[in-house]
Amino acid sequence: MSIETHPTIFISHRSIDKEIADILLDFFVRMGISRDLIFCSSLPGNDINEKISSEVKDAIKTSAVNIVILSQEYYKSAYCLNEAGIIWFMDSVPAIPIALPEISSDSMIGFLNNEYKIRRLDCDDDISYIYDTVRNVISAQQVKASIITAEVRKLKDQYLKYIASRSFVPTAATLEKIIEVTTDDERIVLYYII
Repeated sequence: MSIETHPTIFISHRSIDKEIADILLDFFVRMGISRDLIFCSSLPGNDINEKISSEVKDAIKTSAVNIVILSQEYYKSAYCLNEAGIIWFMDSVPAIPIALPEISSDSMIGFLNNEYKIRRLDCDDDISYIYDTVRNVISAQQVKASIITAEVRKLKDQYLKYIASRSFVPTAATLEKIIEVTTDDERIVLYYII
């Protein structure tokens, strides 16, 4: 028997980028947002119970805010691109693209393209926007400014430490490959959405 969950925050990411998702989840929890309100398919306790496709589908259907962690690896995954298409289709639900260093607004492709403002986890303003959006959507209580300042600093430090440890170094050729996704993939996703 599966346990039914109704998350309000959906984090779309490639499993190789799960450490970034974990850093973000920990930040939300430290800011007073319950882990039970977050769905992230690769993090224990907030992940898949039995069947990936149906549980991800249910989590997206019940989400109040969708966070997408964009990376080179995200764009290589048909599954991730399908999630991005569904998130794009749900235009009444806020979508927050968070880009890793190799992604710029010029290299964004697919449904979540450069019409969306990308956010960075090394930028105070972007972190504030992410927190404010999530807090407002799930009606979480505002925490003290001193806590926000400390937790933003901690999030940035963890993010920068992770980025420094990554073996991935983007090159012009790598970015060129990201852009090579065909519009046929987009059409297929849109067909299934409709």
